[in-house]
Amino acid sequence: MSESARKATNDNVDSKSVKISKSFKKFFENYHRVESYLNLDNAKRKYIEQNEAWINRLEQEEFPVAFFGSFSAGKSTIINAILGREVLPEATQSTTAFPTILRKGNADFASVYYIDEDAKKLLWTQLCL
Repeated sequence: MSESARKATNDNVDSKSVKISKSFKKFFENYHRVESYLNLDNAKRKYIEQNEAWINRLEQEEFPVAFFGSFSAGKSTIINAILGREVLPEATQSTTAFPTILRKGNADFASVYYIDEDAKKLLWTQLCL
């Protein structure tokens, strides 16, 4: 997919997401206006509150998602597929064995943080083999 097609797709998805989010916001605003008049049991109230919390989480700047799997299970491959481009390296040896955090930004770049010098040497050795 070309960069311009990817941008158009992302803009379209963002536009739809904003519309859906506004619809949910409107629903929850109206719900809170009439909530005291509704005869809802605790289970229904809890269900609505959970959905409202979920929508609020989706609107946050960061939305953490964890991928777990055994060695060479294809975690990087599935993440790259979701993102629509190769961001993480894909190989049969361990490439992202350490916690890896991806964030949306205006430019592609990487920051690597090491726990200590031994961890840095170990990672460097593994990546350079």
